[in-house]
Amino acid sequence: MTRRADFWSHTRAACTAALVQALALSAALAAAPEPPLVAIEVRTLPGPLLRIDYVVPPEVDALQFLSPDPRSHSAFRAPLLRSLDGRARLTPTHLERVLEVNRAACPRWQFEVVPQRLGLYAFYEPAQPVGEGVLLQTRHYAAVAPGLGLRWQFSALPGQRVGTAGRWASTLTLNAAPEPAAFGTAAEHAAAARRLSADHYVFMGGGDVLRGEGFRLISDPAVPAWLVASIAEVGELALARYTAALKTPPAGEATLLVTASATDADGAIFHGDVTAGQMIRLHFTAPAPQPDAKLRDEAARFVAHEMAHLWHVGADTTPVQAWLHEGGADWMAAVLLHEGRQTAPDQLGSRLRSALTGCLMEHGSTPWARIPSRHGRAHAYQCGMLLYALAYRVNRSQPALSPLILVGDLLRSAPVLDQDAFVRAVQASAASADARRTSSAAALLRLFRDPDLALADGVREVLRALDIDYAETPLSALGHSRSNAMFLIGRAACRSFVGIYLRTDHVEFDAANQCDGLPQRARVARIQDVAVPSETSLALRRVAERCASAVRFDLTLEDGTVLTLPCPEPTRRLPSSLPQLTPAALADFIPR
Repeated sequence: MTRRADFWSHTRAACTAALVQALALSAALAAAPEPPLVAIEVRTLPGPLLRIDYVVPPEVDALQFLSPDPRSHSAFRAPLLRSLDGRARLTPTHLERVLEVNRAACPRWQFEVVPQRLGLYAFYEPAQPVGEGVLLQTRHYAAVAPGLGLRWQFSALPGQRVGTAGRWASTLTLNAAPEPAAFGTAAEHAAAARRLSADHYVFMGGGDVLRGEGFRLISDPAVPAWLVASIAEVGELALARYTAALKTPPAGEATLLVTASATDADGAIFHGDVTAGQMIRLHFTAPAPQPDAKLRDEAARFVAHEMAHLWHVGADTTPVQAWLHEGGADWMAAVLLHEGRQTAPDQLGSRLRSALTGCLMEHGSTPWARIPSRHGRAHAYQCGMLLYALAYRVNRSQPALSPLILVGDLLRSAPVLDQDAFVRAVQASAASADARRTSSAAALLRLFRDPDLALADGVREVLRALDIDYAETPLSALGHSRSNAMFLIGRAACRSFVGIYLRTDHVEFDAANQCDGLPQRARVARIQDVAVPSETSLALRRVAERCASAVRFDLTLEDGTVLTLPCPEPTRRLPSSLPQLTPAALADFIPR
């Protein structure tokens, strides 16, 4: 009885404190009444720790998470979000009231988060430590009741600050509109996340802030000074040139937050993301303490790509449209670094050649209209970059016209950036042009729309209409590439993007791979008894042959272990040859 009495005594005290807070908040809002809402209050604690309170109207028994995916829940939310008082419990999709105490006096469901870098996915880490501070991704903690609005309130420790979307203070409030009663589909969840301010990075902490021209850069102590300086240089270049070419600055002040962690991985790895809050997260593993030319070049492309996404904020980012955003950002980054002389003169052509090969290797036999909706690398990045390059070449009125100018025309003409808007932009640009541009635009539009035209054949038609030279190259002569291996593994056992590294005598998968049956950092030496990476194209053909009559294929690890993985769905028919642009043709895509 004593233990129970102590528990209820603690509960009454907590409820009293919560009631005092609720009354104070009601008094503050008395002059401006508003509909009932859910308030999510987040504050930093030493450690660093986070305290999250869900302030819930008395009549509400459950809040639905806006990110109900079971995988992300088990990977992100469940390990980190812990109830402090047992008043509510966590399920894969909801927060549910447990204790039947005075609801008006006890509106708070209190939770604690221990920030950590999980490293399971390339983006959307839920609560990542940054020095003594924390970077929070709101989508993992957004929970609402249908029909209620949402208010986010963030508070930092003394000497710290809270920032997102160009706003920096000791406290920060984000208000959102009431949510409709239903948000069951993936598209509805994505739209609800935008409306409920649930797609933001919020930084809560201290540390030095480097002010660039039009942006802030925050780095944790683990990031070497040379890398911070290089990122700042590329960030300023990107912001200036993108703003000039696209004829509009990004909404609000951008923030680059750079983090790093030590790892035993072989080589430097990085990943990042940008949210509606205009905060770009750039994470590096094991960056060299001294300047490294290769990492500097790769980081420049990385920063330029993520900066390009600032102009995509608010656009439709459903999976079927991913190529517009990822491929567009890759194209913009490659052009920016070429025009800014940040890369070797031949790098833009090399990136375009790689995009052509990688895209057609995976999707060349499939009509564009029938490619499944997904965020796969070849579809979103390589095919997207290829199609932006073709659209530039179709619509270019003079050789000196920067591709960035044409991207700007597209973004300004399409408040919602989707494939229809892209097609309309191509049509409008070519409507009053010369016969060659008109015919090449027609060929590009057919590539998008014809359900029976294989993508590789559609690309050939566009190149012929533009009178651009290309050579038919047998598949066996194309060698290997990272995208080839991505085609195989990414469509088989992996549940998310997985980094693949081509070594001298094996293909290595990163330590964070989420592949059924594939060990972390697996070293694959043979695929269907064909050596990789030296004969990757042949290995892919063998897999296609195998999967035509079976449901699984074999991988042999470096130590001789044989793994059997499920066949990709669907197994794609590999083309016998692919078009390859000649050096002169590649030069024709490069602005002069």
